[in-house]
Amino acid sequence: MDGKQILRDIQFDNDFGLSPMGLGFLLKDAGLVGLGTVILSVLALPVGGTFGIPLAIAIVYMGANDCKAISRKGTDTPALQASEDLQTSPPADLKAPGAAVDLPRLLASSNSSIIMGAPRAGKGYAVAQALRMVPETCSMWLLDPKNDPRERHYWSQVEDTHKLAFNNLSSNKPNDDRILEFITEFFDSAVEHGNHLLIIDEVPALSNMMAPKAFKKMMGLAASTASSGPSLGIRVWLITQDSTCDQMGFSAQSRACFAQFAVSSDRTPKSWLAGFCQSTKSPNPTLTGYIAYEGERWGNSKQYPKLLQSRTVGIPIVPPVENSNSGQNSALKSSAFAAQFDPTQPESECEFSQFRELVCGGLEAGGNEVINRLWGAKPGGSKRYQAARQRRDQFVARLSEYS
Repeated sequence: MDGKQILRDIQFDNDFGLSPMGLGFLLKDAGLVGLGTVILSVLALPVGGTFGIPLAIAIVYMGANDCKAISRKGTDTPALQASEDLQTSPPADLKAPGAAVDLPRLLASSNSSIIMGAPRAGKGYAVAQALRMVPETCSMWLLDPKNDPRERHYWSQVEDTHKLAFNNLSSNKPNDDRILEFITEFFDSAVEHGNHLLIIDEVPALSNMMAPKAFKKMMGLAASTASSGPSLGIRVWLITQDSTCDQMGFSAQSRACFAQFAVSSDRTPKSWLAGFCQSTKSPNPTLTGYIAYEGERWGNSKQYPKLLQSRTVGIPIVPPVENSNSGQNSALKSSAFAAQFDPTQPESECEFSQFRELVCGGLEAGGNEVINRLWGAKPGGSKRYQAARQRRDQFVARLSEYS
């Protein structure tokens, strides 16, 4: 029996308010039911006594009902799509041009999460961008068993006293007791104060170096946090190259407590993507370029400014502009911006963060210089200046949230 016949049977059996009464149980074709009704009605007429004509009328009534039930379109319920259509066609949002997944913003607003990706796919970069959207009132901690020199600037917002960073391949690395002590310090502080975030940069590296019992204890604490931590604002972000999370030692129930994200690109091995899609039951991505998975679908990943190796807290900066005026504040010289924003358009990513950067650098939050620097507008009656002034005032009001 093909898929369309199955769907017809389902609609037939679930035709709300109009069910088959006679031949409709045996025949699914209205023409055959009608023909059978005529024959049975004629045969019923010679029945003796007072039963012949009433019996024929009853047969005609049931036949008409069954014909109507079978031919009814089922407008009371949504039409079902054939299963083969679901298998051969990706969801519409994956085919829509420009469909985007803003992974850093989603991650910053999520609870405990697992971030997956093949080597050099951009996991750390996405997490670093997300950290710049986390309120500064959040206490950030980092366990970094990779300690890649090329990525240390990703974690510039994490205080040194809240970092345990080492090279897993080096002989000078902490033992299991020190790692568990660091994790315990985090949880003690988090339970007491709330609003804490722990990032573990590369879980497989820890699983390869720690004793199974110690590693299991650490991951058990992470799973407990994912389950009960949100009420206290306590989160754990786990970063892994493992496409199936097998090396985490999680049960399916524990893994379900985490939001799951992934990053990929054209250079990601197909075997990694196949393992990930099978593990998460997600569709194979049909997109190209730098893409991200946000728990339900793949989409083109939103691009953010490149992170430079800087200790600047807030947004990533761009290279300094040469020949800056000598009278400007030195902080402004070192944090010139790549492009101005258009205040007549919806607020852009990082627009508010760059406003904060300028204010921290010495510009007056409610002044005109910040409007000129950020939106390229000067005092006057222009539409651009009026829009920039309105957005500046909105940003000034928003600054109190970050004090």
